[in-house]
Amino acid sequence: MAFPQDRLELKVHVSLDGATWTDISSDVRYEQKVRITRGRSDWGQQVDFGRCSFALSNTDGKYSPRNPESPYYGQIGRNTPVRVSVNTGSVALDLPGGSGDYASTPDAAALDITGDLDVRFDATLLNWCLADYPSGGATDFDRTELIGKRDTGQVSWALYVRLSKLYLVWSTNGSTLSAAASTADLPLTTSGRLAVRATLDVDNGAGGNTVTFYTSTSISGTWTQLGDAVVGSGTTSIFSGTAALRIGDLPGVSYDEAIGLVHAAQVRSGIGGSIVANPDFTAQTSGTTSFADSAGRTWSLGGNAEITNRKVRFVGEVSEWPARWDNRFDVVSEVEAAGVLRRLGLGAVPTKSPMYREVTRPERTPIVAYWPMEDGAGATMLGSAIDGHPAFKISGSVTPAAYTSWVGSDAVPTVGTGSMKVSVPAYTLDATNPGSILMFFVRVPAAGVVSTQRLVSTSMTGLAASWSLYVNTSGQLDLRAYDSDGTQIHASGFGSDSINGLEKLVVIRWTAPTAVSVSYLVAVFDIAGSMTTAVPNNSSSSFSFNNTVSATTMGIVSAIRFGEDGAMNGTAIGQVAVGNSTLAVQGIAGPMVGWNAEEAPSRVIRLGEEESVQAYATGPGDEQMGVQARSTAVELMRAAEQVDKGILAEQRAILGLRYVTRASMYNQPVAFTMNYTGDDGLVTPLDPVDDDQAVTNDVTEQRDGGGSARAVLTTGALSTQPPPAGIGLYDTSYTTNLLNDTQPPLHAGWRLHLGTWDETRFPQVSVNLAGAPASIESAASVDVGSRLQITNPPVWLPPDTLDLLCQGYTETLDQFTWNLVYNCTPYGPFNIARVEDATYGKADTAGSELAAAMTNSATTAYVMTTSGPEWTTSPAQMPIPLRVAGEVMSATAVSSYLTDAFGRTTASSWGAADSGQSWSTGGGTAADYNVTGGYGAHRLATANASRRTFVTFDFDDFDYYASLTTSATATGGSIYGGPTGRYIDSDNLYMARVEFTTGNAVILSIRKRVAAVETQLGTYSLLGFTYTPGTTFIRVRFQVIGSTLRAKAWPSTDAEYGPWQIEVTDTDLTTSDFLGVRSISSSANTNVNPEVRYDNVETISPQAFTVTRSVNGVTKAQSAGADVRLAYPAMTAL
Repeated sequence: MAFPQDRLELKVHVSLDGATWTDISSDVRYEQKVRITRGRSDWGQQVDFGRCSFALSNTDGKYSPRNPESPYYGQIGRNTPVRVSVNTGSVALDLPGGSGDYASTPDAAALDITGDLDVRFDATLLNWCLADYPSGGATDFDRTELIGKRDTGQVSWALYVRLSKLYLVWSTNGSTLSAAASTADLPLTTSGRLAVRATLDVDNGAGGNTVTFYTSTSISGTWTQLGDAVVGSGTTSIFSGTAALRIGDLPGVSYDEAIGLVHAAQVRSGIGGSIVANPDFTAQTSGTTSFADSAGRTWSLGGNAEITNRKVRFVGEVSEWPARWDNRFDVVSEVEAAGVLRRLGLGAVPTKSPMYREVTRPERTPIVAYWPMEDGAGATMLGSAIDGHPAFKISGSVTPAAYTSWVGSDAVPTVGTGSMKVSVPAYTLDATNPGSILMFFVRVPAAGVVSTQRLVSTSMTGLAASWSLYVNTSGQLDLRAYDSDGTQIHASGFGSDSINGLEKLVVIRWTAPTAVSVSYLVAVFDIAGSMTTAVPNNSSSSFSFNNTVSATTMGIVSAIRFGEDGAMNGTAIGQVAVGNSTLAVQGIAGPMVGWNAEEAPSRVIRLGEEESVQAYATGPGDEQMGVQARSTAVELMRAAEQVDKGILAEQRAILGLRYVTRASMYNQPVAFTMNYTGDDGLVTPLDPVDDDQAVTNDVTEQRDGGGSARAVLTTGALSTQPPPAGIGLYDTSYTTNLLNDTQPPLHAGWRLHLGTWDETRFPQVSVNLAGAPASIESAASVDVGSRLQITNPPVWLPPDTLDLLCQGYTETLDQFTWNLVYNCTPYGPFNIARVEDATYGKADTAGSELAAAMTNSATTAYVMTTSGPEWTTSPAQMPIPLRVAGEVMSATAVSSYLTDAFGRTTASSWGAADSGQSWSTGGGTAADYNVTGGYGAHRLATANASRRTFVTFDFDDFDYYASLTTSATATGGSIYGGPTGRYIDSDNLYMARVEFTTGNAVILSIRKRVAAVETQLGTYSLLGFTYTPGTTFIRVRFQVIGSTLRAKAWPSTDAEYGPWQIEVTDTDLTTSDFLGVRSISSSANTNVNPEVRYDNVETISPQAFTVTRSVNGVTKAQSAGADVRLAYPAMTAL
């Protein structure tokens, strides 16, 4: 039987050797339960370290670290790794991410694909996303190894992730590589689950080859193309090698092995062709070590890879093993393990400078000597960062810690009339890339040195016994070599580039192209010129010079001297390093500029690497940071968290850090859906809260050391207005390490968006999985940053599906118990606008309301747009979910209330408009009204007598278009026409009147008739075009909202003019019976039967919405003026 009828297979392991796990589950006192806390509380400012507590039987002293008779003596103690897991549910291939962790199948004829390739891979990985640029001495971007058929000299193909993009590599001969990368980043979410696919068309029929990438939710899902197809020149092929097909660690390369769960993979010969490998790990039994897939391939495991249903709930460190007893026959060890954030935060001291941290990284083995020169102002010698190496001796006028401006380093000394020197311990040149390297920072004052000086000199063991780099008063450089007698044997000559007044990183490299010659390269990198280019592409502004000196030998650097001529005039020197390889200081540009312009998630990942802690982000970053400050590693990571606005948390499946990016939380799939009235394990009732926790409606965001921006919410329920119009002032300010001053306005806006999200909070959601074992898979997948939903809430809760963001959780387990309590905040702020998204691909109204009341069953809503553009009428955009006073409606069609293009022929009336309303007439005789030739006409048979057509219109506000022209140029006096509104009768109305003068001038005015008295409220003369009667139609837009009347006019062949030409205020007419058009001629007019012709009449507001009611279960009558908005508004992302 399964849980809860049978025991939950709860496991506790410890790592005694740091590499493998030992099962101690049999010693766990389950009656005291296992309790886990991860993440943060609802609206907590930051994640605290995770905690896991349990008790172990310890009567025999097994878990007493200082007990010599314990089988674990010398193996447990402070910070022993511990893992808590549950073996249940779905099965997958578990890849711990170590070298040699893989699943493989031997080479077979079917796998020797030489033509088109189709490879698919479905996994939940921790390390889809790596840092966006090299560090630790690397020059190539790091990759995550997914699947491939390759080995040294036997490369067929391999699929990686590189720079958060899919990266396919193949070879035609087993060693020469071709590659293609997706043009778009992987669409990663917080779950880490993604299926990816790459196809290679070796001959695309156009003389080239094509690689196309895809993603899906699973290997059996629908594939969506990722970016553009990548077209290469020339046809290609794939090498038919002997390498095995591997998933995970790939042989012959040293990139990052995939960490996480692999669900399935496929390899096809041909695009969509026959399947030649088809491992489905979900179909295997937990514990399987070998199996045959449906394509006949036999798979086996390597290293610590496992096929398992293990669900890891916690990985941490046990800092102590306290023994507790009531009597000597019952002793327990009460264990409380902690996540890695605890250790990183204990006793932490501010980190060293970016250069120091980079140069001293364990990966930089070619650095054989290093003096940071970051010593304090009272230093009398400048110590080495390598244990046992001598310090730089200083003499004369040398001022330690005097130069503080270089962002890549702490303060370094300046050299005046003094000097500095050191002996370099002997080293051996690298066997693969032999060469001696000297690197140092320099800033010569803008005024230059006093006279030509030896900036730096080195003693070397070769025939060229010393080398000196000279700098002249103009800041130009000259490298000279001397033999053991001091005789100059070479001089490069002074170049034209000057270093005066500039921060420079100088690298001198010596190599031996032959046994009796020495080649040198002097490269000078400009730090200021590299501040925004070094990261992420690791390039920089520089100049260099090089040459080869014959009849000499190279040797190694044995001594270094700065300023030995005694007139350096306050030149700053620092960060002196010696290397034994030509690759010793490659990839140094990032720390050189203090990692300026680094994206926030990459900073977290890199800092983790520097602290020897695995740190991975849930997706790539999109916000760049400024120079890395001097603080603790955790504080630096939290600074990145503040810039990206994500969540710095801990990994659940490994001992490490997890950075949940803000972007990965956008529009993410729901991890766990619970039915309030169902049997999903939800513990009810919920405790909703409507309070002001985390409200901030006035936000100031300042760039550290730079500009600031302010964002304020001035209208709405959470605005700064005093109650009841708002909530009052809740102001906050932040200082963040942003890259530049274009960022603060966007960041302040995003914080305001979060701080004014108006929604009921549900701080805690509890789940009892013993009562709902079918929910285990989904419930256990929820982690910090996951999305939860609760459907069908009762009537006393908000009617919509409760959409929640998990900030953290507590978990209680024993053999018959599995309870989870999620700490939640509203998810709504993370539903951001996305192009072509069915729900969040629509922009919300700037202001709309019901123009008329609705019964609780009415299916037509008349909506008036009070601000901004009107609602779309495109059928392709339907349905549109609307929220009207708490009720969600679904608009299946939107149309204008009145439209008429006059495409009919009607005599003695205007007939019916295209939208169905009948036109009524007023003034003159029936013969004065007709529709023909694509327009509706008013014949003005009598001067100074109006003609009017109108439709019933019960809406007080409107936004109305009409086009009009005259049949002839006015003679004797003007002819007038235009739209009317708030029309009660011929003596009480507003109108936007167009005057056509005898000179064919066009004048727009807003007028009112009240009790037959006509008054002009505003006027505007149209200029810049030639009016031709009968040909030039004037397009008029007339809007009346409340007491504000606006109008504008333009030739209908032009695009609508932007600003209103007339805007006035009037309160004499407030209601409406009709809407239409009115024409009249001046009493002086002498035209015979002139016409005013109308076309393309349309009310764009109010609009008629055909709606489905009560989508969210709310049934109610609606009042005129009720606010109308998108039910699920899409917000602009940061």
